[in-house]
Amino acid sequence: MKLLRSFLFCLLVCSSHVFCAADELSPPDFLNHILTDAQADPLLNLTYARNGCYVRAHWLAEKINSRGYTPIKIFIHAANLHQKFQMRMATGELIKWIFHVAAGYQDEFQHIWILDPVLSKQVISIESWKAIIQAQNTALDLKLDRTSANKYQYDSAANEEWDQVAADGPFSVRAMNFVNDAMADLFIWEKVDQNE
Repeated sequence: MKLLRSFLFCLLVCSSHVFCAADELSPPDFLNHILTDAQADPLLNLTYARNGCYVRAHWLAEKINSRGYTPIKIFIHAANLHQKFQMRMATGELIKWIFHVAAGYQDEFQHIWILDPVLSKQVISIESWKAIIQAQNTALDLKLDRTSANKYQYDSAANEEWDQVAADGPFSVRAMNFVNDAMADLFIWEKVDQNE
C-alpha cells in the first residue's frame, strides 16, 4: 500500500510538472493587456520606426512597472556596430538599424517575454523576437543585451538630457513627460513623412 501511495504521489507530481511546462509557453495575461492598450494608443502605434523604438520600449516598461512587476529592456545590435541590420516592418517599410530595443519581462520560469508592437501584434518569447529579426539578417552576428528598464538608449552617454531626467527615477513624472513629449514629436514627424 505504501508503494502504491508513493507511486500515485509521484504520478500526481510529475503530471503537474507536465501541466506547468505547458503553461510556461504562454505569456502572463497582464502583458497581453498592456500590449492591447499600447496598440490602441495612437502615439504608440507608430509606423515611424526609425527611432521610435526606445520611446515605445520605455512607455511599455513603465506600464509593466505600474502593475507591480519588474520590467527589463532587450537591445539587439550587430556585433560590429558599424554594420546595420535591416527589418521589414508590419507596414512593409524596410528599415536599417544599428540597434533595436523592446520592453520585456522575465517570468517566474525564467522565460523572457517581449512586447514589441512594431514587430509583433502579440507578446512573444525572446527567441521568437530574435528569430523575426535574424530571418532577414542571416549574414550578421546579432547580439542581445539585457538591461534594466531605466536605460533609455543603447548609448546612454550620448543622451545627457535623458541622464539628467533619469536621475529622478526612470518612471518619475519628469521622466514620463520626457517620454510623452518624445512620442508626440515622433507622431508629428510621422505625419510629415507621410505628407512628403
